[in-house]
Amino acid sequence: MVHPAHVSLDGLGRDATTSLKKFLARTLVSFRRFIFAFGIAATMLGCAHKKPATQPADDFANPHWDSTALTIKQEPVAVAEGEAPLIHLFDVGGAIRVVDTTTKTQLVSTVLADRTLLSIDARRGIVAGSTVLVPGPLPAGHRFAIYLDPTTENVYRRGIGRPQRIDQPRQVPTTGKLP
Repeated sequence: MVHPAHVSLDGLGRDATTSLKKFLARTLVSFRRFIFAFGIAATMLGCAHKKPATQPADDFANPHWDSTALTIKQEPVAVAEGEAPLIHLFDVGGAIRVVDTTTKTQLVSTVLADRTLLSIDARRGIVAGSTVLVPGPLPAGHRFAIYLDPTTENVYRRGIGRPQRIDQPRQVPTTGKLP
């Protein structure tokens, strides 16, 4: 008697188990080849050369800037405080104020150029660079504060175009007052 698992299904004398194993092996190999070919095709399509977004050739001639107002309020910042002598180097100039914090009075308000040294000396007074803003002598034992006052818009800008020109450095006014 012949065992049922050894019955030939293909008529060539091979049993059903061997035929089934070969069929599954061929199917698996074919499936693997399909997956491999599909992966290569997907990779090639994904890496295909894409045309860049169309931009006019005159981006530098016609810049486009987007501005977004920031919600953070700009406030004056005390950059130096204390008794005389007191100094501060302004790498970037701007509107400044010097306040006598003992009497709570403003002594000077001016606009300084970039890279200007501001000094408060009891004997010489308040000096910006080589310009005397408030002549001395200043009251002894008083405390002073140097404030940097923001004067620019509080916005975030982004855009496409040529960088803007930087203006000439600001000069220290001889009057000691804001223009």
